[in-house]
Amino acid sequence: MEVTAVALELCRETDEQGQVQMFGRVLASTAPTRDSTMDCFQAVECGAASIGPSSERSGMGAWHARTVERSTRARQIIWLSIAYGENVLVAVGGFVATGRLGPPMALSATLHNFAVQLADVDRGVYEDLELRVARHPSETAEYMITRILAYCLQYEEGIVFSDGGISATDEPAVQVRDMTGRTTAWIEVGAPDADRIHRGSKLAGRAVVYTHRDPAKVLAQYAGKKIHNVAQIPLFSFDRAFIDEAAALVDRRNTATLSVTEGVLYLDLNGTSLRTDVTEQPLG
Repeated sequence: MEVTAVALELCRETDEQGQVQMFGRVLASTAPTRDSTMDCFQAVECGAASIGPSSERSGMGAWHARTVERSTRARQIIWLSIAYGENVLVAVGGFVATGRLGPPMALSATLHNFAVQLADVDRGVYEDLELRVARHPSETAEYMITRILAYCLQYEEGIVFSDGGISATDEPAVQVRDMTGRTTAWIEVGAPDADRIHRGSKLAGRAVVYTHRDPAKVLAQYAGKKIHNVAQIPLFSFDRAFIDEAAALVDRRNTATLSVTEGVLYLDLNGTSLRTDVTEQPLG
């Protein structure tokens, strides 16, 4: 997950009409370029423009604000560590501004295409899939391979990769939606925190985790944590050597055949054949 640390100087004051206004400027940032940071924080970089509860001004991006109370001028300098796509709350005195930070323009996803012939004998699923997978700059090839495997091994009508990919903070890596758009399966990848799994299990009613990491270490991080219906949530893992070899074979355009028989996964990726046991154990 990409994180940007930003120092903001935020001011609020009450004007002659009693309207609370907020002004701001970016003092420093760890974003790749200052221009990118300005795009992300147009709302607080407006200079003379104010963020008020009763007006919408151009150039404010996705930010909006509301007045909680009126008071005299206040000034504060703060540091924020913000994950891309994360909802942000900025408070100065009684004034609260909320917004959503998108990734800087300098960071763009790489598109990978996978033509997959899927034969999951264990589940009776046979499909020809054309997958367009957007790989975020911070996403490792190992994570992406596991994300694709999770998609294929959970394949059913309505399955999708989440829009934000690895940068999504309020969605799983993969999910299944019904005809109304409701999430019916919450499919995580890697080692998501317990709160995400708890929320997803309650929301969807079914949650699954696929990991490319040491499953013992992944399970250890959930010990004693509150996770809804934890005993019914499976953790699937693969041989680490298999994940590493598959990751090294990934190209921009890929052809693959994937079959699963009696818990053994056979993958032919770009002409190289690999196999691994698919290990399943309860999350708690």
